[in-house]
Amino acid sequence: MIDTIGCIAPISEDLFNYLQDNSLYTSRIDKRSGGIEFERSNLDTPMSYGYKVGFNLSDKKWIYDPTIKKTVKESGFHHLRLEFSAPKILYGHNLESIDFDKALETCMLVRQAFQRLYNCKIPQIAHWFCYRLDICANFILNDEQEVINYIRHLQNMEYPRRNAIIYKDETIFFPSRVNPFKIYVKGKEFKTHDMKKFLNRAEASSLHEFAKRIIRLEVELRGRLNYIFDEHVKKDMTNIEQLELAQWSGNMKLLDIKHYVDLKYEMERVKEMFMNGKETKFMESADVKKVLRSAYSIEQADSFYGVYMFIVTQGMKQARKEYSKNKLSRAKKAFRECGISFVSDVLRLANVNRGFPDDFTLELSPDNKYYQVPIAA
Repeated sequence: MIDTIGCIAPISEDLFNYLQDNSLYTSRIDKRSGGIEFERSNLDTPMSYGYKVGFNLSDKKWIYDPTIKKTVKESGFHHLRLEFSAPKILYGHNLESIDFDKALETCMLVRQAFQRLYNCKIPQIAHWFCYRLDICANFILNDEQEVINYIRHLQNMEYPRRNAIIYKDETIFFPSRVNPFKIYVKGKEFKTHDMKKFLNRAEASSLHEFAKRIIRLEVELRGRLNYIFDEHVKKDMTNIEQLELAQWSGNMKLLDIKHYVDLKYEMERVKEMFMNGKETKFMESADVKKVLRSAYSIEQADSFYGVYMFIVTQGMKQARKEYSKNKLSRAKKAFRECGISFVSDVLRLANVNRGFPDDFTLELSPDNKYYQVPIAA
């Protein structure tokens, strides 16, 4: 359920100065004006399987100035900012899903590793503030082809809430300022980013084969966390606590997430919001053939019908590979003129093999045999 965690750990000025002397400093200067466009002090902490956690050291943060109605940088807020994938801390990959308590264990491991490496003490995780939380859900199918077939099936849907961005028949992404959401084939992503980190080739190959069977859902809770803080967390706080939290732009404490954020509900809410695909004008298989034969010769109609069936079962990208540009263009024109639309939500075409199990769902329930239940602490 938990993947990436982004936190802020407030530190003292003395510790800030000490860490700055041990950090990698980078900056970009405009030589014409002499102005510093940006400057960063970074520290890396190696973890398992060559995975590193990056820490950004800063004494500034963006705040909103109501007098000029703009956000400006203000100094005096010494802190470490860190982001990492919680499962990768434990396993070197994120093919396994973990619950929030298990993710908190990884935060403690990261803190301990940082303290050992830099010989210092940083605040306990009870004093960390969370500005980003990515939640996920893995669904396991029988093989990679079933995963690809399901993604293609989703790409034939119409999404009324927001236009989906499609990537190479393997990812569907719904951009959002509050909670961006994506569903994708895990195998290719694992091969690109994580497989090379495993020195044991047999282990890497085994993990890759497992990754190929995974359909993954991800939601980034960033703006949503701020909303929950403003609507719920503030009401339960004393004035002193509100003053403390106000220093960090309204980010809630990491441990408060367990009490105020229902992670399963958030995933279901976003999934239903974006993936409530609707059907276009539905036509049974026999109706499509009948309409085409009423407008064209039997030979021509059956040819267009073959293209139609190929598109609804294999997707438009595969159709472009299968048919010439001229034939596909003529078939699509025939569909428009005859008022024929592709089934989008559920392929209820008679005798059509969709290429994935009929009982496959994206339900986040232990009763769903395809759902990977998060590992508990």
